[in-house]
Amino acid sequence: MNKIIIVIFVVLAYIFITKPEVDIKAPVFLGGKVSPTPTVDNWLPKDWTQKESSDNKLILEKKVELGLKPEIVWEKSEKKNDIDFETYTNTLVAGARSAIPTLRYDMDKFVEGDLDQRILSGYYYNQGKKVLISQRLYQKDSNFYTLTASYADSESETEVNSIFDKIVERRLGN
Repeated sequence: MNKIIIVIFVVLAYIFITKPEVDIKAPVFLGGKVSPTPTVDNWLPKDWTQKESSDNKLILEKKVELGLKPEIVWEKSEKKNDIDFETYTNTLVAGARSAIPTLRYDMDKFVEGDLDQRILSGYYYNQGKKVLISQRLYQKDSNFYTLTASYADSESETEVNSIFDKIVERRLGN
């Protein structure tokens, strides 16, 4: 019996001693600028987790008991062939509509400024259930950025828009 207790104690001591100490909530700065891949956990609302993160992509997912898991996807793509922002976003919208025949947009507006953006919201049906979507498309310098969220109820829209704002602030510095 003593040998088992000693073995368990040694294993636990080894784990605690060799476990790397990392502060995932510490802000990440590079020469005074915000890192393109900041830590996420310290600003996400409850039940949201980071599924994937890189300089070009970020996927966040909300834990739910039943139903559709709300998901937010941030993607960066390089501007090619001197395509303008309106043409690029029209191509994305047309592609989404052809991929999802039941997709309908309730709102579609362009906002010009320091950061050109197109804001879309709508819905589609998946297996007979209504899925709400929100999209924000941005252009900054020679890159395009796409934020897309899917969720099951209108109560999630405020939370999704808040997360959108935080992602844009952290990734684009606006």
